Amino acid sequence: MATAKKLPSGTWRALVYSHTDTVKGKKLRRYESFSADSKAEAEYLASSFAIDRKRRKTPSALLFRDALENYIRDKNNILSPSTIRGYKTAQNNCFEVLNDIPLKKIDEVIIQQQINTNAFKYSAKSLKNQMGLISAVCKKYKIKIDFEDITMKPKEKTEILIPTQEHMQIIINAIKDTKIEIPVLLAGLQGLRQSEIATYKHDSLTGNILQIKGALVPDETHRLVYKENNKSYAGTRSIILIDYVAKRLTELKLSESACNMTPSSILRKFKKVCADNGLPAYTMHSLRHFHASVMLALNIPDKYAMDILGQSSPHMLKSTYQHLFSDEFLKVNAKINEHYKDLN
Repeated sequence: MATAKKLPSGTWRALVYSHTDTVKGKKLRRYESFSADSKAEAEYLASSFAIDRKRRKTPSALLFRDALENYIRDKNNILSPSTIRGYKTAQNNCFEVLNDIPLKKIDEVIIQQQINTNAFKYSAKSLKNQMGLISAVCKKYKIKIDFEDITMKPKEKTEILIPTQEHMQIIINAIKDTKIEIPVLLAGLQGLRQSEIATYKHDSLTGNILQIKGALVPDETHRLVYKENNKSYAGTRSIILIDYVAKRLTELKLSESACNMTPSSILRKFKKVCADNGLPAYTMHSLRHFHASVMLALNIPDKYAMDILGQSSPHMLKSTYQHLFSDEFLKVNAKINEHYKDLN
């Protein structure tokens, strides 16, 4: 409890710790000052502040549903719209066991019950994402949980349909001069994500070099919104298009066959192309995997494959227009370009 001291003016002042600031690398303790005409009153004001501060710092009575709502609200303008959409979906559907339990009563047993309940209807990947959200909420409110003690659903092996070279040629022929030609070429022959393709504009192409920056992603209301940063830092990049793609994009520059459709509309039309040509139900993501498999078959080094696909690089490119292609990087793209030389 803070002890008040009498000041030369005759009033009494009590100091109570408030918080710690870091100034020029040094931690400084900050105090709130409470003055009154009597010692008892000054100490009462200081004690009230300390009790209220402790109550706010230890929200033991806060229900999980409210703690989760607070967490999502605090992150709303920081995380991407698609991430917030995922959080909102989980909030509405995934935490029936936890929702009405005070934070102070949440432990490994209760979280395990929630995971067991969800395991019937969610994949291992979805459960992992749910666990990550639970962990983030607990961390925010200083609730200590041993998450390693919680048993998770084994990861399922998922098979992704990837077009063969023959099927890819059929697809390229079928989509030529259609509204989905640009997105299909950018996904299948350049490995772009759907969200990146959705932002494509002709003025982002200079010769064979395409600038990729930003993405269109669905928010919590499923409305497409522009996100300035891509899925990863490596997503902001410039790539060298193969000659065929650069040629077609240039030819389509003044055409109505521009990339002005929503990802869902593109996918529907692409699936119809596959069905009409007797092909498996490939997706646009299948096309991205096709390009990755081509680079693997050509023994393209991982470093360059990741640069091309915009994956897992720890460093963002200095800037899009200042990107310098090394001699080795140019050789890699030349090798990929040679692979597609028979396209016409």
